[in-house]
Amino acid sequence: SFDSNTALSGSGGAISSMGGVTLESDGMITFTGNVATKGSGGAIAAVSDVNITAAGNVEFSGNKAEAERAPYGSAYGGAIYINGGSVNMTSGHDIRVKDNEAFSSGGAIWASYHVTIESSGDILFESNKVSGDSGGALNAFNGNVIVHSANGSIEFKGNGAISAYEKAIIEAVGDGGRIAFTGNTANSNSGAIGSKSVEINSSGDIVFLDNKAGGLGGSINASGSINSGDKVSIISTNGKVSFGMSDSSVTAADQGGAIYTNSAKVTVDGAQGVEFKNLNAATDGGALRVYGAEIKSSGDIVFLDNTAGGNGGSIFSRTDTIVTSTG
Repeated sequence: SFDSNTALSGSGGAISSMGGVTLESDGMITFTGNVATKGSGGAIAAVSDVNITAAGNVEFSGNKAEAERAPYGSAYGGAIYINGGSVNMTSGHDIRVKDNEAFSSGGAIWASYHVTIESSGDILFESNKVSGDSGGALNAFNGNVIVHSANGSIEFKGNGAISAYEKAIIEAVGDGGRIAFTGNTANSNSGAIGSKSVEINSSGDIVFLDNKAGGLGGSINASGSINSGDKVSIISTNGKVSFGMSDSSVTAADQGGAIYTNSAKVTVDGAQGVEFKNLNAATDGGALRVYGAEIKSSGDIVFLDNTAGGNGGSIFSRTDTIVTSTG
């Protein structure tokens, strides 16, 4: 474990490497309360790949890349900062990343390329924050974010958004598979996930609740193009897909209370049902403001109490919209 270490005048509160970092354990790996007071990487800073592998739990909590005295007023990666590489984190049990904070971007993790999180158990990202507005939980500046649980749940709760330049892929495919994004916020676009392309796959329920953005996409904002193969695909093979707000009077986004796409098509498929409820957009698309949409389920499909200040109280689509229930 690395606890309560401090870098007073640079980056990497616990570890700073001019190369990569590899950490391996037959038990747990924990980083708690580490601080970089004048730089990036509250726990770890490196210029090549960071590889973390544990047979037990992996936890990063309460690490900070502080703002006030950082050079040029910037500090990235509350827990991990990689300038020139990727992050690969693997656990045989659970992964918990909580209460990390960065001034500029990547409340928990900032990497130049890819961020890959894999666990045999549950994965939790909770209350990771940025003072700026990019990648409150994870920021893959020039790559993909991949979060995969083999036999557990995945939850992102009370963070800023996931930000991935190319793709965000979230998968919980085992018996305990469930994916939830709750109470995530962004001052500009992408309340929970922002990327060119988004793929979410679960064996159980997929829940987006009380996420909101000041701009586009209360839960998801996909900036990519269908011509480049970009898409939003949300599929539950044995559960329900739901998007909603607890309070319908709260504006979830300026456009697309749940999902906004520029020129990428959206597919939502929930085996046990699909629901969009209490979503409110200031202008177009109370629930969906998309290039095209296919919503399908062998259960019920419900759009309830959604509101748009402009076009499409529930759906505003620039091309075809297909809604199919076979239940």
